[in-house]
Amino acid sequence: MGSLLTITLSDTDSNNLKLKSLCITGQDCYLSYTSATIRDAAGMPVTARLNGFAMPVSNFTPDTTPPSLVSFFTFNLGTGQIVLNLSEAVNISSVNLMSVTIQLLFESPLEYHTLTG
Repeated sequence: MGSLLTITLSDTDSNNLKLKSLCITGQDCYLSYTSATIRDAAGMPVTARLNGFAMPVSNFTPDTTPPSLVSFFTFNLGTGQIVLNLSEAVNISSVNLMSVTIQLLFESPLEYHTLTG
């Protein structure tokens, strides 16, 4: 085996992959690249693998980290808009507003309202 290169995806790249449903399983995860991607110690460029010749992943670990709510970012009663800050990209069709409750106090709320959709 040659040298191993570890690349850590940015949060933006990771979220974009999830939003586009890319590399959800090991069977749908391929890598293509141009010769401008990397050079060896002598300055020789890597041989390109373009679309149609993409390389399949050898070892795949799926996303097992659930999203978390980072902050209750905005509440605008005038427009009826609530903005939530989430830790990662989510499937918008999975949002269930009927599981969200607005309440008066942190714990043991005196007044509350569960959204109806």
